[in-house]
Amino acid sequence: MRYFLGISCALLLGVLNLASATEPPPVLRVDLNADGRPEEISARKSATTEFAEFYQVTVRDSSGTLLWQSPKVTTTDHPFAFGVWEEGDSLPQIAADVDGDGAVELLVPAPRSDVSPTYYRIFRWQKSAFEHVRNRALFASAMNPESFTWITEAPIYGRWIDEFLGTDPAGNFTVRIGEMQEGRYRTGLASVERTSTGFRIVRWINPLTEVGPTESPEQPPATSQPSANMAIVRYLAAITDVDRRSSSGVPLTELKDILAQDRANVHRFGRRQRGDELDSYFTTPAHRELFQRLRVSCPLKLAERIRTGGNVLIFVTVYPDRVEIEEAP
Repeated sequence: MRYFLGISCALLLGVLNLASATEPPPVLRVDLNADGRPEEISARKSATTEFAEFYQVTVRDSSGTLLWQSPKVTTTDHPFAFGVWEEGDSLPQIAADVDGDGAVELLVPAPRSDVSPTYYRIFRWQKSAFEHVRNRALFASAMNPESFTWITEAPIYGRWIDEFLGTDPAGNFTVRIGEMQEGRYRTGLASVERTSTGFRIVRWINPLTEVGPTESPEQPPATSQPSANMAIVRYLAAITDVDRRSSSGVPLTELKDILAQDRANVHRFGRRQRGDELDSYFTTPAHRELFQRLRVSCPLKLAERIRTGGNVLIFVTVYPDRVEIEEAP
């Protein structure tokens, strides 16, 4: 079994946004040709448009000779499109033999909304080039929640492998696990080993922890609960069609999902519509999870306009127990 080697623990993070994605991603190092010498896989920015950055992936041998380079593209629907654009980011995350066939696969997370199963675009090294072979998610069943299977369509709720972070001394993968159940999101870190159908948890590094308004990876637990009538944040939001679909293109019909996508577009992807205000709270995926936890109060006619189309300018006021929406004058 050949796993990737790289900078530090060969981590290549694909979480960038258009405002800050100026540094090239780290390099992945892996023996692609089974000759005992690692090749280098890197991604370099090749084109920039108004709302997108496109990258080319290159493979070089130990002497620096170019072995393969992905085509230069500027359309997100191309099978070899890599980069950061309004629908999300799609950059190489790991290189490893993930299915036991003896060949090295390159896993590239497909663009997605903040809280949904990660779909991986899987590229396999075939003699002298990477070829796109399939798209899959790693999802656990309710009967076997610590075993993740490659599937073509994942449900909205459940448990999945959210991100590959590296390898441990035993050669297992360190991964981030995500779980969504009844609107509550939990995340944790685990060591997983490869199986014939996917991966299985060997041990938990950090057990699953609920992410909410007072507890998140970015913010320590609050010492006291705020008053229910004390607003956490208030901001002006311009809701347009881009907020009515997830980062992977799935139509959104729930107000809480549309509100979360609007803040993701503003903070994560750097796309602000005319009228959108920056806020100081919903800057991270963990904080945007608050929308899934709270009751949303909105006049019926305004709610229908937010859901169905057109440009709608609204004030959003977030309290510890609810979200209130009113139309801006």
